[in-house]
Amino acid sequence: MMAWMIAMMVVNTALIMALYSMVRRRISDDTILAEVTEERRLLSQMQENFRKEYKDSRSQLVDIQKKVTRLAAEVEQEVKMSGPVISENVEKIVSDLSSKLNAPLEELAVKQGAVEQCLVRIKDERQRVNTCIKRGEKLLSFFNSQKSYEEIIKEWETSKVNNACALLSKGVSPSEVAEELGMSLPEVEMIKNVSV
Repeated sequence: MMAWMIAMMVVNTALIMALYSMVRRRISDDTILAEVTEERRLLSQMQENFRKEYKDSRSQLVDIQKKVTRLAAEVEQEVKMSGPVISENVEKIVSDLSSKLNAPLEELAVKQGAVEQCLVRIKDERQRVNTCIKRGEKLLSFFNSQKSYEEIIKEWETSKVNNACALLSKGVSPSEVAEELGMSLPEVEMIKNVSV
């Protein structure tokens, strides 16, 4: 699980570095798209590897459970023949095996939850990167003198309002929206009240 989190941090760092590099060198959209596609491919590959590992572990656990069941049946026969002392020992063994089987299953469930959380964070980071790219493109259009400063500011403010509405509709708190979009809290609350 720790390796997975480290891998996700490396991926996030790589995305941030790619964005910084884009701004510094004004990389074309095709290059950015290729980098994002490569990152996505790597994430898909990591997810597929995790699924295979999960499936293999699950089948091993099923095999172990079958062996334990068979062993329990054999032990039950001996218990019927041997008496109460053996019965106590068998119960202890079954209890130990059950706890040993439950731990890996619980660990797999935790790993699955962590992967799902990482996928949600990746989706959020991807949306943030796209927002940054759009902002950068608007700034570039100003520096390339394609649009006036006033037009860019008007588009930017309209975009902020639209983004605020989208985030609020997803249940993001007004304070988080204000921080994310660089707006004041009263502006976001006003947008929330007007859009409701």
